Amino acid sequence: MRDLPAIIELIDEAAKWLRKKNTDQWARPWPNRPERDERVRAGIEAGHTWILWDEDRGIPAASVSMDPEGNPKLWDELELDERAVYVQRLVVKRDPEYIGKGIGAQLIDWAGRKARDDYGAEWIRIDVWTTNKALHEYYERHGFTFLRSRRDLDYPAGALLAKPTRDIREPAEPLFTESQQSSWLVVTHPKFRVYWTGSACSNLGIWLHSTAQILLAYRLTGSVIAVGLVGFAQFSGPFFLGPWAETLAGRDHRRRLLISSQVASLTVAAGMAVLQFAGLLNQPLLVVGALALGTAFTLTLPAMRAMAAALVPRADAEAALAAHTMSVNVGRAAGPVIGVGVVGLMGFGWAFTLGAVSFACLTAALVAARPPRARRAQSAARPRPHARVSTVLWPAAGNRRVQLLLLMVACVTMATDPVLVLGPAIVERVGGSDLWAGYIIAALGTGVVLGSLLPARAPSLRLAARHIGALGAAVIVFTVAPRLWVALLAALGAGVAALLAGATTQALVLAEAGDQRHASRVMALWVVACVASRPIASLLDGWLAGGRGAEVAGALLALPALAMWALVIPRVTRVGRAYLAAHQPTTSLARR
Repeated sequence: MRDLPAIIELIDEAAKWLRKKNTDQWARPWPNRPERDERVRAGIEAGHTWILWDEDRGIPAASVSMDPEGNPKLWDELELDERAVYVQRLVVKRDPEYIGKGIGAQLIDWAGRKARDDYGAEWIRIDVWTTNKALHEYYERHGFTFLRSRRDLDYPAGALLAKPTRDIREPAEPLFTESQQSSWLVVTHPKFRVYWTGSACSNLGIWLHSTAQILLAYRLTGSVIAVGLVGFAQFSGPFFLGPWAETLAGRDHRRRLLISSQVASLTVAAGMAVLQFAGLLNQPLLVVGALALGTAFTLTLPAMRAMAAALVPRADAEAALAAHTMSVNVGRAAGPVIGVGVVGLMGFGWAFTLGAVSFACLTAALVAARPPRARRAQSAARPRPHARVSTVLWPAAGNRRVQLLLLMVACVTMATDPVLVLGPAIVERVGGSDLWAGYIIAALGTGVVLGSLLPARAPSLRLAARHIGALGAAVIVFTVAPRLWVALLAALGAGVAALLAGATTQALVLAEAGDQRHASRVMALWVVACVASRPIASLLDGWLAGGRGAEVAGALLALPALAMWALVIPRVTRVGRAYLAAHQPTTSLARR
């Protein structure tokens, strides 16, 4: 990671210069050198730090960090609720080539434009050294307003300034340009390339297999209740194993866990193929197979993300996770289409066979791609082998914001379920072949992919609620669609809204979690809320559709999403804030 020593050198050089200016700013690394260096490293790994390289001289000219989350020790609740980006560690190299050229001012404006355009932020804010009055004046000359000064010996940078991003303009003569580097360059790492190829095959296979299961359940019985039972079986694993799955993902033997789960999935899929070819696969056996695959999938999901990051240098971990997520989304979009094609042309037995082959591909990739051996200092800090559920769940117990976000996640999961479970019945109602249910599932997955390609906006409760409300509306349109093409478009829109709602709530939950220890625990609970509410939704879908019809079932499952939108959006200043302010957790989960 060449950027870390380069940025540390810039900071140390600036600190030496500041001491000559009779200011106590950075008189010593705050609070000490190891913790300062760790903060810089964490900012780089999180993707919040940018460095300006002089390509002609091959040296760093400046650096700046931008964090979308403010420090709750400095900024009040109303300020933190606004869309803002917080500038940190803005440093220009003390070199005659760069001094007096306006690089600092242009970096401020560049950060403001990036905050506005990439994060949707309304403010760019900064906290500077409390006693450095000259620095306060510098930022005020560049359009910042001095808000207040907070004196705290534990945090010497307590002077707070802010500038509206709407006031930031493009420079007449830019001093630098932003280089664009594709995250797909991470695939050039040989081990990651092998792993990613196997993972992409497995993601295609799991959705191909799941689509075939749903279609076969409906074809065997003609009942939406049967489809709901298959969905319940497939997604019941996270309800019981979700917290432990996240714990197991952090252990040194996660590669063996992944290989074992893929071998188990391969065995189950191959067994279902043999039974189908023999004409022996019935509804009960289909439910048992879905339960086995769902359990294996639960153990695999968090471990696969951890494995993706372990196969590349730490500087490329974020890009590796992005590439892994894209393979998951592409599998979700393309797998159902392939499944429908295979079922239509070759039959269900061959669909299950291809699912088994895809799991074999990932198994082979895991055998070939062995991650570097962890250092002893890292392995000594691994989670305890037998984590209790209370250890995983406690961060949400006293934090109402986390509770509300997890409720939002559950609403997203419940609202998307009708597209999966009710698809065959909706298609049959509008006069289409049951195979079109697979294309509806593919439309939902395609919407997820399209949603992931949209530019990111600064996460907020309002934004999450808008996405959830859009999801609920799309699902209602889907359930009452008079034509097949309307149902397909509604499923596509539901996929986009579901992705945006899920990404926004995940970002907000991570912001609440704070340090890595809390983050892993809260995200385990996020996985439970996201995936484990699916079996409940599937049972409700099947039961309601069997008794009241698909239209009523879909509308009722979309209703919580619309209710969440109605609660948070129109009256957020009264209901939402009152709810969140009613109880402050005894243990802070704020980011440090």
